[in-house]
Amino acid sequence: MNTHLKSLVSRSRFSQIVDLAKLDIVVVVETWFQPNTSSKLMNEVFGSKFHWFGRDRKEQKTMHGFGGVGILVRKQCGEVSLVKEYDNFVAIWIKFVTSTDILFICGVYIPPDEGPRGPQHFPLCLESLESDCVKFRKEGKVLIMGDFNARIGSSPSIIQETNGPMYFFRTVDDAPPNGPAKIRGTQLINSMNSANMLILNGIDSGGGYTFEHANGSSMIDYIIVSDNIVIPGNDAVSDVHMHEVGFKSDVVVNSSIPVHSMYIPKSCNIWTDYSFRIDDHFLVSCQLRVSKPKATLPFQEVGCPLDIPRWARRDRGDPMYWIPMQQALSETLGTWSHLVDMKDSGIVVQSFNDHVNEALSKSLKVSNKRNTESRHDRSFTWTFDLATFL
Repeated sequence: MNTHLKSLVSRSRFSQIVDLAKLDIVVVVETWFQPNTSSKLMNEVFGSKFHWFGRDRKEQKTMHGFGGVGILVRKQCGEVSLVKEYDNFVAIWIKFVTSTDILFICGVYIPPDEGPRGPQHFPLCLESLESDCVKFRKEGKVLIMGDFNARIGSSPSIIQETNGPMYFFRTVDDAPPNGPAKIRGTQLINSMNSANMLILNGIDSGGGYTFEHANGSSMIDYIIVSDNIVIPGNDAVSDVHMHEVGFKSDVVVNSSIPVHSMYIPKSCNIWTDYSFRIDDHFLVSCQLRVSKPKATLPFQEVGCPLDIPRWARRDRGDPMYWIPMQQALSETLGTWSHLVDMKDSGIVVQSFNDHVNEALSKSLKVSNKRNTESRHDRSFTWTFDLATFL
């Protein structure tokens, strides 16, 4: 979503959308921050829950701000660091690490106005992105999210797999493009196919318009993933780009997303509800399966006491102390299974916890004082919500 975040009102509204959509990693383009201002302003709103990495546009066209891109990463999800920024166009790379996965994530914005650099600027940007995709792919998995101002239409994505090419055709609402946007779209799809990157929009979902204007609607904002996200363990990529190898097949068959894919099938989504919109672009999101974050334990020398909180025992060695608890648990849980719908796991867990807490409160005079927020922090799901706000 082209989300201009310079004003506090826009940042607060944006924060509400991120929470409402339950997003974990968010790429924001056209942030409109003046140089070297985004970190302070974004941390005032998101600092307690998210890491912010911003690339403010240095060559501003107006006093109100112009261009810019940034990435938000929820703090509880994994370790994250800045990897690279480009000098000749607005894009940023971060490295995201979980217990078993390394992901390189890029946020990019390439404006439609070529300016004095001319039409040759766009393919130069793609050449840089393509080269880094191949480089980072050797170390982990790769994602690109952003606004390319390019219309790929229904052009297929092609991934080279160990047994040959896989063709992924797409269904989109966008009309067959023409003009400069079509040229850029052709260049984009060819570049990503060359790097073994799949554009998710329209493959199995999310083929709607991402941009809406009085002059018309189009699909120009994309989520792009590497082959080893779609096909975990794929080893087809080499130092030679795919377009140098070429794709040749007598029979072209439309491929589908494998069931073991990190990308959750049909999770690519265009949020057309206006409650998730700030400006003239829609939120584009998808879900990925990722490993849990690494557990962090304090490290201390052997023989030193561990600095870990311990529960204070209340029984003081008296075994009779626990008898009221046993009786209360027996009475409370004796009828529990007859009072809850066992078909809903969430209700089962919540009801069980409530009954246990009730028994402990009555028998031991203690209660569960954990708040809703802390409980939510511990219930980390095995899916990852990524989005591009354009």
